[in-house]
Parts: sequence; C-alpha cells; structure tokens
Amino acid sequence: MSLSEDVMAAIRSQLSTVRSPAPHQAVHNDECMYSFDTPASDEGLYVSLSTFHGFGGPWVDADRKRTKNRLYLHIKHVMIPKKASEEAPTNLGVGVQGGFSNPDDKFDTEKHFSLVVFPELSDTTGSRAVIPLPCSDLPMSVTEACDAIIAHASASVQEEVTSWSEEPIKVSKYAENLEQLNNGKKIPSDPSQWQCEDSGLKENLWLNLSTGYIGSGRKNWDGTGGTGAALKHFEETGEKYPLTVKLGTITAKGADVFSYAKDENDMVEDPKLAEHLAHWGINIMEMTKTERTQAEMEIELNRTYEFDAVTENGANLIPVTGPGYVGLKNMGATCYLASIMQVLFTIPEFAQQYLAATHDLASTGAEDVVNGIIPQVVKLAAGLLTDRYAAPVENEGVHSVAVTPRSFKAVVGKGHPEFSRAGQQDAGEFFQHFISTLSRAERGVSGVNGFSSSWLFDFETEERLQCLQSGGVRYSSGKENMLQLPIPLDKAVNKPQDAAEQESKRQKTGKEGTDAPAQTVPFQQCLDDCFAAGHVPDFLSPATGVHGAATKRIRFKSFPKILVVQLRRYVLGENWVPKKISAEVPVPDRIDLSPLRGTGQQPGEEQLPENAEAPAAEQSQPSISPDELLVSQLMSMGFSENRCKRAAIAVKNSGVEQAMEWVFQHMEDADVDSPIEESAPSAAPVSGGEVDVSPLTAMGFSDEQAKFALKNTQNNVERAADWLFSHMDDLDALMAADSSAAAPASGGDSQPTSSRAPSDGNGQYELFGIVSHIGQHTGCGHYVAHILKDGQWTLFNDRKVARSENPPKGLGYLYFFRRLD
Repeated sequence: MSLSEDVMAAIRSQLSTVRSPAPHQAVHNDECMYSFDTPASDEGLYVSLSTFHGFGGPWVDADRKRTKNRLYLHIKHVMIPKKASEEAPTNLGVGVQGGFSNPDDKFDTEKHFSLVVFPELSDTTGSRAVIPLPCSDLPMSVTEACDAIIAHASASVQEEVTSWSEEPIKVSKYAENLEQLNNGKKIPSDPSQWQCEDSGLKENLWLNLSTGYIGSGRKNWDGTGGTGAALKHFEETGEKYPLTVKLGTITAKGADVFSYAKDENDMVEDPKLAEHLAHWGINIMEMTKTERTQAEMEIELNRTYEFDAVTENGANLIPVTGPGYVGLKNMGATCYLASIMQVLFTIPEFAQQYLAATHDLASTGAEDVVNGIIPQVVKLAAGLLTDRYAAPVENEGVHSVAVTPRSFKAVVGKGHPEFSRAGQQDAGEFFQHFISTLSRAERGVSGVNGFSSSWLFDFETEERLQCLQSGGVRYSSGKENMLQLPIPLDKAVNKPQDAAEQESKRQKTGKEGTDAPAQTVPFQQCLDDCFAAGHVPDFLSPATGVHGAATKRIRFKSFPKILVVQLRRYVLGENWVPKKISAEVPVPDRIDLSPLRGTGQQPGEEQLPENAEAPAAEQSQPSISPDELLVSQLMSMGFSENRCKRAAIAVKNSGVEQAMEWVFQHMEDADVDSPIEESAPSAAPVSGGEVDVSPLTAMGFSDEQAKFALKNTQNNVERAADWLFSHMDDLDALMAADSSAAAPASGGDSQPTSSRAPSDGNGQYELFGIVSHIGQHTGCGHYVAHILKDGQWTLFNDRKVARSENPPKGLGYLYFFRRLD
C-alpha cells in the first residue's frame, strides 16, 4: 500500500527510537506486560519498536504516555480448529511427538502483522494509522525491527513445547566400557524359556548385561512385583556390574535399561545395547516386545482407579466460567503451580489484597512488572478473579477459559534450583517457596497495605521435652506453615488383598491397579501418629550431666487462619527408590484440633537447667547452616524440610549420599521432624550483640543497607547478599517504607504485618481445598485441585474448570482447611 506523506513524516520522526532486538534480548511478543492479553485476544497485542514490551489494547495508551513512543508492531492471531487426532499416546510428554495432546495443538494459527502509527499525544482528534505488513514503502530500519520481533515469536513458541513427565533418560556412564564376562552363557531367543534363576518367576525379568544372570525385579518397583533377585545378584557380585535390561521390552528400537549403581540408580540409556545383547546371543533386530515398558505403565495411569478418581474421568462434569473460575494453561509441566495458585486465590484475605491492588498496576513501570513478584501476583489476581478472561471458549467439546502464567512462573522460580527450570515439581515445596518468597517481598510494600501472606498460614508449635532421669521438662517453640502427617500403613483398617488374588486379576485384565486402594488409614490415626510422644534414646541431661532417655512431643501453640496439611504419600523405599503410599485416607469435612493445643509448663513440673556441661567435643562444634541446595535435593526425595535440614547440618553439608545415610539411621528419632534454630555462620556477632556487616559493605553497600538486608534474611549473610542484589532498583524505597512502618501509628492495627505473631483462634477447621497428584513420585505425573467455592466443589484441572461430583477426599496430597471462628 502507498503511504501518505503525513504517515511517513510521523514514522520518520520516530526513527531514532526504533531498534532491532538482538537474539539474547527479551521480546514480549506473546503476552501483555500488565494483563493476560495475547495475540489471540480480540484486540491482539501491540509490541513497542523501542522497548520490545507488549501491551493489550487497554494498556497501550498508558505506555504511549509514559514513553512518548508512537510505533508499535501489532500482532493478531486467528485460531482455526483442526480435525481431532484419534491416535493413542505413546510418550509421556505434552505437545511432543507421540505424547499427550496440547490443547493449543488442536488449532491452526493464522497470523496477521501490521505496523500501527499512533498520533502525537497532543493530538486528541487524530487517529492511528494501520499498515499491513509487509510494506515496501517503510524505511529499512522499521522493516528490520518488525521482522526481528516476528522471528522472536516463532522461537518463543518452540520453547513452550516442554515435557510433562520426567527429565530425559540419561546415558549411563558405565555403558561405554562395560565389562562382559565370557562365561559361556547364551540367552535363548524364545521368551517362554526365560525364568528367574532364583525363584523361577516368568515375568518382570532383568538380564544383567555383564554376567548374563536373569533375575526378577523388585517388588513394587515397576508395578508387577518380584523377588528382587536382580538387585540381590548385583550386591552379591560386589556391586561391580550395574547395568540390567528388562528382557520382555527388547525391540529393534531399544529396551528398558536400569542401572543399580548408587550414583545412578535409575532408568538409563545404553548406546551400545545391541552390542551388549549380542554378547549373550540376543539379536536385537529379531526381538518382539512381550512386556510393557516403564513409560507404558506410567501411561496406564490414565486407566487406573487413582487417575479416574482424582480427575473424575468419565463423569459428565458441567463446565463453569466466570470470575474465580478461570483456568491456568499448562506450559508443559506447571500443573503443580496452577493447583496451588487456584487454591490460594480462593482465600478471601489473600485474593482481596491483590485484587484491590490491580488499579495501581498500570502506573507501575513495565520492567518492574516483568521482574517483580508483587506485580506478577497482582496481574494473576486480575486474570483469575475478574471477568476479562471469563468468557467461554469452545475447546475439546467443553467450554473452558485459561490464562498463561508464563511471566509469573519466571519471576517466582528465578534463582531456585528446581522451580527455575522446566519439569514437574513438588506442589508442597512450591507452596512453601512461594509463600516465603512473597512474604519477603511484601514487607514494607505499600501496594498491598502491609499485608503478609505468611500470617495466614504460620502457626507456632510447642515442643515438650522430658528427661526421664530427672523428670525435668523443657518447653520450646517453633514456627511452621504446613502440618506434615505420616500415613501409618500398620494402622490400616483393612489389609492388602492376597498377593495371589492380585496376580490372578492382573493376568486376566492385563492391567495394574484398576481397583480402589487395598488399604484405608483413618485420618485420625495419621494425627495420632504425628502427635504421639517420641522416644529420645541418647539425651544428654542438663540436670544429671549423663546421657540417657527422654521423651518429646509436639503440640499446637497457635492455630493458623488457614491450615495446610500434607499427607506424606511419597517416601523412599528400598535403595532410595521413590515409592508412593497409595492408601486411601478419608479426610473429613470438619476437624477439631483443639485437644492438640499445647498447655505450657504445668504446676509441679520442674524446668530443666538451660546450660548443660557438654563434652568438650560437643562444645567445640562450629555453627553450621544447612545448604539450601542440599536440603532441596533431599526434600525432592520425599522427606520433610526439618528432617533434611537436620541431616545437612549433621553431615556438615558434605553431600547427598552422606545426608541420606544419616536420614536412614535416624528415621525413628522423635525430634527428627521438629523445627530447628538455624545459625548464620557468616554473620558473626561482634561487640554489643550486633552483626558483622563487613562482608556486605565490602561489596559496596552502606552499613544501613547491609543491616536492612540482614534484618530481612534472619541475619544470614549469604541470603542477605542475594537479597541486596535482587532489590537494587527498589532498595531505597523499601528502606523508606520500613522506616515509615516502624514509626508510631496513629490508628489501630488493622492489617496483619510480617512482624506480628501468627494468627490464633479455636482449633476447629473446615476443608475447602484439595491438591491431588497422580504419578509414582512427585517428579512426574499430574496435579489437579478441587476447591469448595460458593458452596460447591469445583475441579480445576489446568485450563478445565468444572463442577465436581465426587472430590477425592481420600486420595489428596495437600489439604487446605479454614478456621471456623
């Protein structure tokens, strides 16, 4: 099209601001900085040719006023439905070849691009010029800038296709130079002649690639059971020959290979598998698969009792939409994040604080929005709780709407070893990480009126320790935001089905686990086990100075407004192999925990002396803070945070293997999950009880800034340094706000702040949220949330939101209770 002279003049006046983005630069071409508008929204997306920031229609004028920019690339996507595929999934991925379908893959995208030239701000009557691209009349620099932004868009789409399941299988380091014995063994090609050399079992057979030994797999390891002969052989041969292959899975394309080596202990890839099998007389090109692979067993979860019960598969669920019923798009493996955030935004105190702050979002700088956790939570509140994205969209035969928390995930996970990367994560760990991170940011931020999210969940515990030698007691306090309950299978009200009956049913149906869990453990039994008095066998009594026995018990010192309960379904079994406790634990709608409130020291109880005469070796032990990465690695294996911290401190952060050995040796310790006081070794106290700030001032920060950072990080120098560098842009504002908040208030204390003691009330609670997980461990599988909203249970399954008919109250992983006072 031919451009008018007025339009060309307007473009030329802006040429000095036009830039082409470099490959490494962030180009926000897929979502609005302030909202969840995308190129597929009704008004499309406007991308500044100066800053590369993207804006939905209602927000582009605010950017024009702030930046005086007049040139924007307009991107509009038109979604055209595809014909549905009928092929069954063969891969544990979402949006990858052979995997589960990504809802976006059900549409073809028709893309339209244009250059929009806005009038000058002073011209209130002028109209914008829209120039379809490509246009030969445009200056070269404008065309190149538009082309570069468009190219970034295609790269962004590629990055979104991430795995929904476990990380890719790694190549075993033992495969390249694998030792294979010349012992004359040859494996018959007829599968009917294969059997375990220990038990004679005919299924779940693993061939040791070094020795030719055939042994059955471990019971409960791959769903079929066995005697563990393959592992036993590895141990009896000095742990020299780690690689095994599952015989029934061998085909020309490969097979399931497992490494028993302690530094791998996982499914691995053997690039020389064909060569290694040929050594034992097996021609890989002639083999036919007779048993399911590990991936196929995981996919079978789509047809198990647990999957059907948790997702209410097969039920005719009624879709629901509107404010508060907007879904969250799964970006590959983000259902853990979506489930937690949907529950949190159901809590009125949390939702109202952030929804009320949405009016301030437009006045926030674009860079502050994209990098700040507070603006990102405000943005998410607007996306989930307003009607802008609540209009129904036809998708997969049901009406569903969703927003994509892409920038939110990037900010929340920044710098974290787990949440910063793609892949499934533990929802319980994410909840604690998010609340901790958000609460630090909330301190002194006027945009949320001094609100502290942690105040909703924090509760104090009372620990009572009694020395059995002297009878003396000691009471101490701790702080938690999650109640972790064991599932004592020995207290189940019914016993597992007879193994022969299960095997018979499996052979008839060809499926695993299609019935309800064989064991049911009462919720009250989980509580009783958690709060039962524990035995401390080697307690150094400060009253007698002698090692002896003691008892320890935990009680609530306060009851939080929102109580989060985690059932410990994921634990480590034999040889550190993750194991899921699939027992049903029926959780009641209402619980009364008031009998578990602590009483404090009672009349007649004698307080233990504070100072014990400890041996010199104990007195000389230096203070140690648990390494955060080591703790995170241990927690990913299913252990509680306090247990992992104790292990890290006990082994002086020397490594995962040493810490794991400590955990197994102290499984029965009564205080293994009790809160601990963390030290800050780098923040050494100096005279007057102050903290040495020299390590921070040496980095260029002032004394005041260093002290402020230490105040916000519990006097931990390493965390304080990271905190300072992450708050460089708003440090002065935070310090000013903190000083203002510390000044005497003229009014009453109407808002909870981070300095307030945890909330307290009666111990009666009502269940309102359930986060459930389907999968063998938290590093794979899928999360969904069931939430009680407006008097009805609602299923939040990523972008799908529907009325629930039968919420899985007995199969949940995390339970959210609201205090009833």
